[in-house]
Amino acid sequence: MKYNQHSGKFTKIFLSVFFLSFCLQDCYLHHANVSGDIYGVKNLVDIGSKKDINNLPIKLEFDVNEKSSIKDHLHKKGQNIKVEDEIINSYYSEEIISKMRGSKLFNHHPDANIKIRIFSTIEEVKEPVISWFGFIPTFGLFPLITRTYGRVEFEIFDSSKNTLVKTYKYPIHHRMFFGWAPIVLGPILPSFTERFDHSQNQRTFAIMRVAFHQFEKDLYTDIHNDASLKTKFFIDQSSFVALMPLTNIEEDHKVIYPIIFSELESAFLKRGVRLIERQNLDKVLNEIKFSSTGLTESSRNKIGTLLNADRVIAIENLNYTSSSKISSEVKFSFLIKCLEVKTGRIIWSQKINYSSFSAKDLNKHVEAAVYPLISDLRTKGEI
Repeated sequence: MKYNQHSGKFTKIFLSVFFLSFCLQDCYLHHANVSGDIYGVKNLVDIGSKKDINNLPIKLEFDVNEKSSIKDHLHKKGQNIKVEDEIINSYYSEEIISKMRGSKLFNHHPDANIKIRIFSTIEEVKEPVISWFGFIPTFGLFPLITRTYGRVEFEIFDSSKNTLVKTYKYPIHHRMFFGWAPIVLGPILPSFTERFDHSQNQRTFAIMRVAFHQFEKDLYTDIHNDASLKTKFFIDQSSFVALMPLTNIEEDHKVIYPIIFSELESAFLKRGVRLIERQNLDKVLNEIKFSSTGLTESSRNKIGTLLNADRVIAIENLNYTSSSKISSEVKFSFLIKCLEVKTGRIIWSQKINYSSFSAKDLNKHVEAAVYPLISDLRTKGEI
């Protein structure tokens, strides 16, 4: 009888722990605030809604180069713990780009004089060692709390004078809760403030949101108090870009190349890039030597003179493998780069590699290949 009683208690405990584990899995509540704003007591005011200062023309650049080496960086600082990729990604989230583009304070334009350069890093991660003592006996009523510390910086760069105008640095404090609190409070708290975020993994948007709101507020205040700062926000003389078509197209490429060119042309136009009209390009191409091997200095200068183009975007090294009776796989790759006409300096360059096991609807495959390029150029502030 006693054995059955003990067995029954053990079963209940096992079921309780199993149920608890099932309920709590993949459920996190995040809270973030800028250092100095203790636990987020300040109001997150939508500065962009104020009408006295808005539509400041800007370009954006978000530098995420440090992301690839952040684990080694933390290890060298003595952080000998396993840092999940989701936590690192929270400090390099493109949510900051989304917030900047959604703000009424800014007008995003490829020819804006001011470029806002964004840098971020994670500096410390503290695992929930102490909170385990509250979490276990309360079956998760007292949450596990992981703390992270990082920094988000915004640089105001004057392109016309090639000078740094001002830098805004924000130390970030982030807390991640795991337990019953995310289940009960997770759907509620984020509706009141963007300092809270509810997620099914360890990644959060709250970090970049609070950094953005603090920057937006501080920049608004500085411009409001300094009239000379606002004068730096203007649209420079709009630049024209020549998207160069290939003049010598191999027979195997005649199927995919027109689709690639059309997709790129459409994507650039949608994002405000001022392209030279194709008919004007064709006239000039008849007078200069241009091929898939590249653009010579002489022909580049003629394009700048005859078309008043400031930049040239060229497609090179196109390779295409179509489906066959043996395989339905489609592969294509090409190099695309943007050059400054006056100097020949490469402004940006990217290799596109794409493959799929389905050869149906080639247009969608090209669109899928071009999308990461456009997204990357938007992040870098090039378009």
